[in-house]
Amino acid sequence: MDEKHWVSCDWVRSIGYYCFHAGTKRTEEGIVTNGGRVLGVTALGADLRQARKNAYTATEWIQFNNKYMRSDIGKAIDDAQ
Repeated sequence: MDEKHWVSCDWVRSIGYYCFHAGTKRTEEGIVTNGGRVLGVTALGADLRQARKNAYTATEWIQFNNKYMRSDIGKAIDDAQ
């Protein structure tokens, strides 16, 4: 699999957004994807609904080639209210 560069998301942690690395590795050129599920994005919010919305907003700040993401995680939170 070809490596695909992406922008670091370490800076978002200071404003209530968290980016957990899984399928990534650090190279001389920066952080690159390394296959599989590469990131987990979590966020804070006034309630669960807002936290979910914030997490999905944060995923828009992360770009790399062939990016694919699920949109159904936490959907039950919105369906419950």
